[in-house]
Amino acid sequence: LSLILLDCNTPERAGIEKDRAFKNSAVIDHHETERDFGDVKWIEPHAPATGLMIFEVIKSMGLEITKPIAVNLYTAMAIDTGMFRFASTNAELLRAAAELIEAGARPEFISSSLYEQWSEGRFRLLCMALHSIEVSDGRAIMTITKEMFKRAGARPEDTENFSNMPLKMKDVKLSVLFRETDEGWKASLRSKGELNVARISEGFGGGGHKNAAGFTIKADIETAKKLLLEKL
Repeated sequence: LSLILLDCNTPERAGIEKDRAFKNSAVIDHHETERDFGDVKWIEPHAPATGLMIFEVIKSMGLEITKPIAVNLYTAMAIDTGMFRFASTNAELLRAAAELIEAGARPEFISSSLYEQWSEGRFRLLCMALHSIEVSDGRAIMTITKEMFKRAGARPEDTENFSNMPLKMKDVKLSVLFRETDEGWKASLRSKGELNVARISEGFGGGGHKNAAGFTIKADIETAKKLLLEKL
């Protein structure tokens, strides 16, 4: 059995058991934090999206980009670059996106499918998360407990992009979302400018990108916040 990991660099990030054996493995990723996993590793931290790397593989092999391929690659590029808003967005990516549109990807359909299909529970959870926000010295911290999930009727995956919300405030340079899990608190960090949250997350055994990273910590929430602020 072989494994190809895309857009992550450990099997655990893909929900694969840590001790599961593979005959061989490959990693194609663009996260700044590297790991030892993979017999073959192609990691480009400066690539704006792993989807662009896969696009280059398909083009180099001379394969046809069908409509389903175009839709999936465009979606991957859009998610990794915040709908082409992040600083990583470059001309190469936009040229590839244009080619994918020509192959059948519909930007309005993909954008709507990603960001305009929320359940009421997810919206209620966002309201609760925003109500928990603590802002100080350009840092914003939100907290979501298991009880909040229950009250809102929401799921852990419903928190996708919640950590970006506080960055809409012009004076906030760092946003942190602490989400309670059975294993502890999962922290999602987002930043603006030169603050490298991947390096901060590495100190807790996590990682990610310069401006988007995360880690998991086993501690009560006040201790978790204190340790993070000390690391900052």
